[in-house]
Amino acid sequence: EKAGAKVIYSYEDKKVHTKLLCIDQSTSREKRYLSYLSTGNFNSNTAKIYSDFALLTSDQTFGTDIVELFRFFTGETKKPKFQELSVAPFALRQKIVALIDTEIKAAKAGKSAMLTMKMNSLQDEDIIKRLYKASEAGVKIRLIIRGICSLVPGVKGLSENIEIRSIVDRYLEHSRIYWSHSKNELYLSSADMMTRNLNGRIEVAFIIKDPKISDLIKEIIQLQWSDNVKSRKINVRQSNPYYKGGTESLRSQYATYDLLSEKNKDG
Repeated sequence: EKAGAKVIYSYEDKKVHTKLLCIDQSTSREKRYLSYLSTGNFNSNTAKIYSDFALLTSDQTFGTDIVELFRFFTGETKKPKFQELSVAPFALRQKIVALIDTEIKAAKAGKSAMLTMKMNSLQDEDIIKRLYKASEAGVKIRLIIRGICSLVPGVKGLSENIEIRSIVDRYLEHSRIYWSHSKNELYLSSADMMTRNLNGRIEVAFIIKDPKISDLIKEIIQLQWSDNVKSRKINVRQSNPYYKGGTESLRSQYATYDLLSEKNKDG
């Protein structure tokens, strides 16, 4: 503020947990935005040890939605309308439920149905019940959850189609990913599936539209799911042994570094 920046203070009952940046490059002729959307924080200290995803994009729909959210922060609108972004506490819960229901519908139609989701914590009761319903319908569910997990996997007749892994390694796994396989849609988000996040915080989930970026994130997720060095398999007994599948040793954080180094080398 001393340097001339306009600081907008949050509503008392709504913590802003989303991580967004929008550079307005508009001219008198057209609106033009450059946007940054991330799962991680604007923090130079935690950025050294947290593992996150971020998208830098000139997609004008994203930019327009971010501007609309800032209009909500400033009080210019009490009922923001978004075209692409799923924003809590307005509609993010509904988006997550819709992704789960899409896979349930696919499973009931006899089609391949699968969900892959990654987050820090899973605690929201309604979301957990929906995931149980999906499992009962035959949806294969893969969850990567580092911290709190109130869902019990591997219970016959309830969650036998749900597997959960937890990765704790050199860097803190901090990204949130929602991947609907039947629709081939992948979202990044700032939100964990906790009641406090979905009901009481400003959170954002955004779809990855570029197939190349989406495929890269899927590659990284597959490395994490295949991790047999630092990954534990969460079980009903809560003994949570290290996952030992596969024939060769794979440490996903190191493998991800190698993958990105190789891709950058190729240009």
